[in-house]
Amino acid sequence: PPWAMQVMCAPLGADFGVSLSGSPSTVQFTVAAGNVHVDVDWDKTSNNQYCQADVTSSGALELLQAVAQSIQVWYNVSADLPSCIDWQGLAQAKKASKNLLSSQAVPVHSLSKAARQAARRAPQVAESAKADLVRQSTNADGSDRTSDSNICTLPASSLDSGTAWNALVCSESINLVNWWAQGVGNDLYWPPNQAKGYTFESLVPGSLAFCPYLKGLGLYGVPEKGDDWAFWLDTVYGGTRLQYASNIVYSNGNLDPWSPAGVSASADSKKSSAGGAVQTKALSDDGSVVSVTIDMGGHHLDLFWPTEQDPESVRSERELEKTHIRKWIEQVAQRNAH
Repeated sequence: PPWAMQVMCAPLGADFGVSLSGSPSTVQFTVAAGNVHVDVDWDKTSNNQYCQADVTSSGALELLQAVAQSIQVWYNVSADLPSCIDWQGLAQAKKASKNLLSSQAVPVHSLSKAARQAARRAPQVAESAKADLVRQSTNADGSDRTSDSNICTLPASSLDSGTAWNALVCSESINLVNWWAQGVGNDLYWPPNQAKGYTFESLVPGSLAFCPYLKGLGLYGVPEKGDDWAFWLDTVYGGTRLQYASNIVYSNGNLDPWSPAGVSASADSKKSSAGGAVQTKALSDDGSVVSVTIDMGGHHLDLFWPTEQDPESVRSERELEKTHIRKWIEQVAQRNAH
């Protein structure tokens, strides 16, 4: 892995005598370190009534110290400083950040519960935003600065990255709720932030309820109606009926946390092949729509500038993309030649 990751992992390479048994995938397991035993059942824990001496001799404190050293790479990537984490300052900063978020008028795109709460606040948020816009778009004499309806009413200075992303999510009904469920047995988080027995279907409804505040801000093109399940996308673009599409390469990195929302292997695949570390699946009758999974591939790695450190899989993927793009260009050239 890259140098920074090597440095981060180095302190954790020792055997601290910690063992895990049970079923992490269902968040029912036991962590044991010496005489310290902790049983985990979803978001609840119980223990064997260990004492301070048990903790001291368990190796857990050494593990905690190693974790702290690893975390420091985030703050000290050059490794020039022996210690650079102000734990007390971090706690205060986290508290301040939480207070700031809770006081913001704009709802935070977080869990579905928060989204439903945002829906209830949306009318008030929109009215407040409209009042701000009136002040910003009115001249001293009361005349309107934005009489041209084609001019966006939201000042560019107000459009931060979060607002821009939320606008895209709302306009396209993007429901990447796979990252909303954390600590549920397939990542490094704990405790779970969802109730036991949650489903994808329980997360989606209300997930776009925060969208009305964007319209109140004066953004153009925000949908008038909610479409949590993005039915319009299915209607306009055909959904998963890719046999009727043409000339598309869907690339997915198996290290990309967004890949579950991508177009990958499906029961409708026409053909499958594996070239090196690249898995390719044809999804259309004519073979012009393919899905590719890049081994050791991160988020849109194939679109990055090539480097010597690139895995062979992404090199093969880029060549595949070039082949398809050349074919598309040739098809257009042949049609225009007649």
